[in-house]
Amino acid sequence: MAYPLKKLFHMDRAKYEEEYLKRFNSPDAVHFDFKISGEQAFMCQTPEYDNLYRAHGQARQKPAQGPSARSHQPVCEPLSY
Repeated sequence: MAYPLKKLFHMDRAKYEEEYLKRFNSPDAVHFDFKISGEQAFMCQTPEYDNLYRAHGQARQKPAQGPSARSHQPVCEPLSY
């Protein structure tokens, strides 16, 4: 079972370190230019996230229809790579 890193940090420090490095160095990891608790921020881009990102991007590219469609503005922009 894959635990969130936060949970592993409090359960077993050795397993946390091992899992952190595995996820950090994964080809699916996206690294950010800031730190969280002294560590470089990153996220693992899972296939589910990638599918959601693509679906959201395609939905945003469709032209708006009528005034009610234009009234909805996205809260945040998708990350660019």
